[in-house]
Amino acid sequence: MTDMDLSIKDAATALGRSPRQIRYMISTGKITAVKQNGFWIIKSEDLPLNDEQRERIRSRISDVRHALDEALEPVEKAATPPDKKAKSEGKEGKHYSVTDFQAFQAGERIYRDMVEALGKDDEACHHLFGALSSVTQGCHAFHPGDKCGKLTTAREAAALSVTCLLLHGKSGEKERRAFAVRIEQDLIPRIARLLAAHERRSRKSRFSSFGSSAGIDRESR
Repeated sequence: MTDMDLSIKDAATALGRSPRQIRYMISTGKITAVKQNGFWIIKSEDLPLNDEQRERIRSRISDVRHALDEALEPVEKAATPPDKKAKSEGKEGKHYSVTDFQAFQAGERIYRDMVEALGKDDEACHHLFGALSSVTQGCHAFHPGDKCGKLTTAREAAALSVTCLLLHGKSGEKERRAFAVRIEQDLIPRIARLLAAHERRSRKSRFSSFGSSAGIDRESR
């Protein structure tokens, strides 16, 4: 396994410890770490790892890459064909739309079904609309920090929609509960993966000047 820059969370996962224990090991000199832009960075070669723990890191990174590729693949495909009008003008254009993101696609389907079943004025529909609005703003935001902030807001708004579905209306109403399940299983995880992608990209950008090799190569905007 090649040397990598790890966060405290990565090191905790590899060693089977808590982040608090890793910080204590850093403070007592048991683990060597360097602080960069306010974050502790640990070289994988400096961790007391056995073969099983090294394989755990390798597996975790592989899982993260797979999740990010799955979440972002539609965007990468959509960005490939040049815009015909731009090409005719001698410019290379790229199609980029929030509708290419799995998170928005899943949310749109749920929102339209909810509006048809519950009515546009239902509070749960309002919160879900807010979630999709924040996804759109996040996808089109320029700065990584703004993207992460909007996607965090989107996840919170989706969770509020779930709360309204479960607590408003008649107790145990199957239709509302079914929508809540769809949001929790189909939408919120996709927003979370999208958020994780942008957070890792933001971290990669901060650490790039220090030669970090822990970034994800295929991350898309």
